[in-house]
Amino acid sequence: MCDVIEYVRDGERMLVYFDMHHPELPVRRRCGAIDFVTWGARGDRYLSDDNTPGYLLKFPLGGRATRESVLSGAWEKFEPRPVRIVASRFALAHPQLGPVFFALARGEYIQGLLAQTGAQRRVYIVTVDAPAEHSEQWSEWPRIITSRQRAL
Repeated sequence: MCDVIEYVRDGERMLVYFDMHHPELPVRRRCGAIDFVTWGARGDRYLSDDNTPGYLLKFPLGGRATRESVLSGAWEKFEPRPVRIVASRFALAHPQLGPVFFALARGEYIQGLLAQTGAQRRVYIVTVDAPAEHSEQWSEWPRIITSRQRAL
């Protein structure tokens, strides 16, 4: 899984680790504006669904959503929307080397899934199988998309 996202904000490099307190990722809206959304879920906390009184729902634990699970409909109860996560690099944890960074080219984004229940929102990184050249070290990889590419 993608463990670290790096982006540039006001000329300063920002590193967001999944396991830090209240990590937020920059998500590009269709109009071009950027929203900062909490990355995944770290605890077993029920949230109230404002649309259905008395109904409690938990976001899935973790910070990723496999592309297969999204396409199979497993996320439907969270009203999923594809989003683009703005990043300059991402890192994957390697058992011997620690975090290994991979740069994104201009116009590339990390595919995200925006999940919500009531007023609560979370963004999850959509993952696919690792490219052949990295498949010995990692089994999954964040899905990289371009601004012209369809989100899912």
